[in-house]
Amino acid sequence: MALQFVLGRAGSGKSAFMYRRFLEEAKQSPKQQYLVIVPEQFTLQTQKDLVAMQPEHAILNLDILSFERLAYRVFEELGVVSEEILSETGKSLLLRSVAMEQEKHLKMLASNVQQMGFIEELKSILSELMQYEVTSEALLQISESRSDAAGMKVHDIAVLYGAFKEKLREKHYMASEEMLTKLAMRIEESKILRDAIVLLDGYTGFTPVQMQVLGPILSLSKKVYCTFTTDTDQPLYVQPKQHELFYLSGKSILALKKLAEETGCEIEDAILMEDGASKRYENAPELSHLETNLFRKKAQVYTDKCDNIRIVALNTPQEEIRYVARKVKQMVELEGYRYRDFAVISADMQSHGPYCRNIFEEYEIPYFLDQKQTLLKMQFVEVIRSVLEMIEKNFSRESVVRYLKSGYSGFSNEDTQILENYIRANGIYSYSNWTKKWIRMQKNMTQEQLAYLNVLRERLVEDTEQVRKIVGSAKETVRAKMTALYQFTRERNMPQKLKEWELYFAQHKERQLEREYAQVYTSVMQLFEKMVTLMGDECVKVSDLAKILDAGFASEKMGMIPAGVDHVMIGDIERSRLSAIKVVFFIGVNDGLVPKGVKTSGLLNGQDRKMLSDYKIELAPGEQEQAFVQRFYLYMALTKPMKKLFLTYALVDSSSKAMQKSYLIQMILNMFPNRKVESAQEELINRILTKENAFEELLKELEAAKTIPDDEVLWALNAYFKEDEVYKERLYKALKGKDFYYTQEDLDKDLARALYDKKMNLSITRLEQFAGCAFRHFLSYGLRLKEREQLEFDALDFGNILHKALEIYFKELKKEQRFSFDLLEEEKTRRITESFEAALEGQDNQALDETNRASYMRERMQRILKRSIWIIEKQTQESLMRPEEFEMTFSHEDGLDATKIDLNSGERLQLIGKIDRIDVREDEGNVSVQVVDYKTGAASFHLLNLIYGLNLQLPVYLKAAQEMMEQRYGERKMVHALAAYYFSVKDPIVKMPIQATQEEIEQKILDEEKLSGLDFTKIKFKKEDPSQLIMDYLEYKIAQLGDGIMGGQIKANPYEIGTDHACTYCIYKSVCGFDEKLAGCQSRILESSNRRKDEVFLDWMRGELDDGDKME
Repeated sequence: MALQFVLGRAGSGKSAFMYRRFLEEAKQSPKQQYLVIVPEQFTLQTQKDLVAMQPEHAILNLDILSFERLAYRVFEELGVVSEEILSETGKSLLLRSVAMEQEKHLKMLASNVQQMGFIEELKSILSELMQYEVTSEALLQISESRSDAAGMKVHDIAVLYGAFKEKLREKHYMASEEMLTKLAMRIEESKILRDAIVLLDGYTGFTPVQMQVLGPILSLSKKVYCTFTTDTDQPLYVQPKQHELFYLSGKSILALKKLAEETGCEIEDAILMEDGASKRYENAPELSHLETNLFRKKAQVYTDKCDNIRIVALNTPQEEIRYVARKVKQMVELEGYRYRDFAVISADMQSHGPYCRNIFEEYEIPYFLDQKQTLLKMQFVEVIRSVLEMIEKNFSRESVVRYLKSGYSGFSNEDTQILENYIRANGIYSYSNWTKKWIRMQKNMTQEQLAYLNVLRERLVEDTEQVRKIVGSAKETVRAKMTALYQFTRERNMPQKLKEWELYFAQHKERQLEREYAQVYTSVMQLFEKMVTLMGDECVKVSDLAKILDAGFASEKMGMIPAGVDHVMIGDIERSRLSAIKVVFFIGVNDGLVPKGVKTSGLLNGQDRKMLSDYKIELAPGEQEQAFVQRFYLYMALTKPMKKLFLTYALVDSSSKAMQKSYLIQMILNMFPNRKVESAQEELINRILTKENAFEELLKELEAAKTIPDDEVLWALNAYFKEDEVYKERLYKALKGKDFYYTQEDLDKDLARALYDKKMNLSITRLEQFAGCAFRHFLSYGLRLKEREQLEFDALDFGNILHKALEIYFKELKKEQRFSFDLLEEEKTRRITESFEAALEGQDNQALDETNRASYMRERMQRILKRSIWIIEKQTQESLMRPEEFEMTFSHEDGLDATKIDLNSGERLQLIGKIDRIDVREDEGNVSVQVVDYKTGAASFHLLNLIYGLNLQLPVYLKAAQEMMEQRYGERKMVHALAAYYFSVKDPIVKMPIQATQEEIEQKILDEEKLSGLDFTKIKFKKEDPSQLIMDYLEYKIAQLGDGIMGGQIKANPYEIGTDHACTYCIYKSVCGFDEKLAGCQSRILESSNRRKDEVFLDWMRGELDDGDKME
C-alpha cells in the first residue's frame, strides 16, 4: 500500500506523464491490473487519449473508470442485487410527486412547490446533502431547536428529503449519490482493486462520500497515484490559505495524506513536474509567462513583443462569435491548423450557444457544442404540454390556441387563424362550447364559412376526444394516461413529422438540429416509460400529471456525441474537458460573466449554510470559497492553449445595453503592456470565407446602409448571387426592401371616391385620424382592416355603458322637469341604479358575465356613475347652465349648415356625430350654449392642435349645437356659443391630510375636476372676434382634410409632438411597415404649444385663412 502525489502547474504534463507510465508498465506486466479513475464527464476523452498514445491502440489490463463506473463494476463482480439507480429525470419525476404530497406539511416552501425550477433546486440541494452524508434526521433535529425562518426552511427540506428517501425504498430505487455509500460498504470484498495500481486524475477535490471510498482503495491497492495542479516550489503539506490560487489542491492533498495515515498506507515522495510547462509553451513564451504569473502575488510584467495573446473588443456577442469563426476559418486555410486544434470557451453558454450553432454552420465549420439541450425547449414537447393544458383547463381559449399553434396539431395556419378569430370573438371558452354546433354568425360571414368552421370544430374534438377522456379522468392510472398520450402522438403522425424535420435540417446542413430532432421522440417516450415504471399504478389528476411531466421535461436533457474527430470544441469553463488544444478563444469576458455571480442552491443561501456549519454540518463550498474555485477554473482554462490565446468581450449585449469588460482583461493588459485591445474591423473582402458567409455579409452590409453602397465587392457579390439558383430569391427579397424608398403615391381620385363613402359622410374622429396619419386612415377606412374581435369587457364597453346611463338618468329628469340636485338621496340612488341597469340591457355584456371581475366592474361603474352625477350637479349649479339635450346626433338629415363643408373640388362633405350633452342658459333675449363631451380617458384641447387638425371635436360639436338651438329658439332669442368642454367620467382620487373633513375633500374633488376645453369667454384677441375666427378656421381646416382624403392621400406621415407620437398606440404598427430607419420614412415633427399665448395661434389661423396655405 502506497500513495504518491504527482504535482505540477497547468501544462506541466502530469496526466501525460502518468498515462505513458501506465501504458509502459501495463505492457511489461500484462497480469497487473491498472485503473485510471477520472470524473464521469472525462471518461470518454481519457479513453481516447490513452488509446491514441498506445501504438497498438488496444489495452487489455488498463481500465478507465469514474467512481460511479467503479461501483457498477464492483457490484457486478460481487453479484450484488442492487436497487436500480434512479436517473436524474426519474429523480425529478419522483421529487415532483413527493413535493405535491408533502406540500401541506411545509412551513415555508409550500408557495414555492408549484413554481417552475423549484424541483431542479430541490434536486440540487438533496444531491449535495447525500454527497456530504447529511441525513434528514439531522436536519429535523436542527430545525426543532430553531423558530426562525432558517429553521422553518431546514424543516421543509428535511421533510422533503425524508419523504424522497422513503419513496426510493418503496419503489426499490437508489439515488446515484447513494451508490458510493453502498460501494464503500462492499468494496473491500472486491478483487478488482486488490493489488491494483490506481491513478486518480482530473480531480480538484473529493466529497466526503468519495473519501469514504478512497479509504478502502488506499488499503486494497498496491499503489495509488493522485495528480493535482499546484505550484511545486511551495511547501507540500502545509495548510494553504483560502485566497491562494491552489487552495483546493492543497486542501485535498492534506485530506488524502490524513486518510493514508489512518489506513496505514505509506506516503512516497511526490513526483514534481517542474519543467513540463516550458515544453507545452515552447513556441509561446507569452503563454508560459501567463501561466507562471496569473493570479499570483507580485505578478511579473512581460516586456517583450506579445503576439500569441490577443484581446479583442467587439460590438455584440454575435460579433464576438462571428470574429472567432472568421479567425478559425482563416487559420485552418492559411496556417495549416486542424479544426480539432481549436477550442471556444464561453463564459455564458446559455446565451452564446445558439449564436455559435448558427454562425459556425454559416461558416461551414465542424463543431461540437458541449451543452445538453433540455426537452422543454423542443417544439414536439410543446404539443404534449399544450394538450395537457387543454384537458386541464377544459378547452379554455388560450390552451386551445396554444395547441393549434404547436406545429403538430394537423391544422393549417389558415384554419388555425379562422378558428382563433371565431373563438375569441364569440366566447368559446369551454369543452361544452366545442361539442355544440356553432350558429352565431359574425359580421360579413356566410353560411358556407360557418359550416366550414363547424367542420374544423368537429375535427378538433374528434382528434382529442380519446386522450381527453383518459388523461382527464381522475380514476385512470398513470400507465393508462401515458399510453393514451403515446397513442395520441402516433395517431397524429408525429414521429413521421419529426423525421421530416430531421431530413430538412440534414439537407440544410444544420447538424445540431438534425441530431436533436433525431433524438427527441425517443427521449420523450423514454420519459413516458419512466413515468410508468415509477408511478404506473397511481392515479393522479391531470394538473398534477402536467406538473410531474414538466419536471421530467426540464430534467431530461439530450446529450450529443461528436459526429467526428476533427471539430472545434465549444464548451464552458467548468464542464468541458480540453486535451491537446493549440488555440483557445475565450469569449464573453465581460463583467458579470467573468467572474460569474456566485450561485449556491437557491434553497440554502450563504447565511443558511453558515448556520448549518455552526451545527457541524459540512456542505459544498460556500459563496466566498466558490469565488476562489471559479478563479482556479479560470486559471485552468487560460493555460490550456499551447500556441495562442484570444480573449474577446462585447461592448453591448443583445438588447443593446452597455457592457463592461471583466477585471481579467485589465489584469492581463497590466501583465502584457505591449498588448493593446484590438477592434475587429476588417475589410469586407477579408470577411468572405464561405458562400453562405459571403451572402450573410452582403445582407449585413445592405441592412446597415440606407441604399445599396457604391462598393465593388458588394456589386460583385450582388451580381454573383443574382445568378445563383439557391440564393437569388433570398437576394431579391433583400434588394426589394433596400431599393424601396418609402413613399406612397396618392390614390387616383376616382378610386378614392369609390373606396370611401360616396355620400361623403365623415365623423370628426375620422378627420382627426387622417390628420394624425393619412396611411392609418387609409388602412382603417379604405382597406377596412380591423383588430381581431375579442369577447371581453374593454374600455370602450366601459365608456358606452356609462354614457348610456348618464343619458337615461338626465333624460328621465328632463322629462319630469326636475333637477338632480332637487332629489332626496334615497331617490337619487334608486334612479342611478335603474339608469345603470337600463344601460346594461341591450348591451352584449356576455364578456362581463364570463369574467370573475363582473361583480367588481358593476360596483365600480355604479360608483363612478354616482360620483360623476354629483360633480355634474355641482358644476351646473355653479354655472347656472341646465342640461338641455343628451346624445344629440347630427347628420345630413338634420340639414345643419354647420355640418356641411364645401371642398375645393366642388364636392360637399357632411359631418356626422353625437353630442353627449348640450347645456343652455337663458337671459332675457339671449341663450348661451355649451357642449360637454364625456371621456373615460384623458383628454385636453389646445388651439395649436386645432391648427394641426388633431382637436376638431369640441368646436364642431359647439357649432352644431349652436345651430340646433337657433332652430329651436328661432328669432325669439339670440343664441351664443359659449364653450365646449370635456368631462372626465372617472372615480377621482385626491391627496388630502388625514384630518381633512368630508366637505374639504369634496371641494378638493370639485377643484380638480373642473371642466376643461374650449372656452370663448377666456380667449382674448383685440384684432377680431376670436370665436368667429376659430369657427372660420375650423371650416377651412376640415375642408383641407376632406380634400386630402378625397384626393387620395395615403402616405404614412405620423405626427410627433414632443413625446406624443401617432404610432405609439396605433393598432396598425405591425402591418404598415413604417420604420424611420428606412429611406423615405419620416415623422412630421410638429411644434408643441410651449405655453404661448392664444394670440399667437389666432394670428397663425388668420394667416392661413388669408394665404390659403399653412404657415410653417
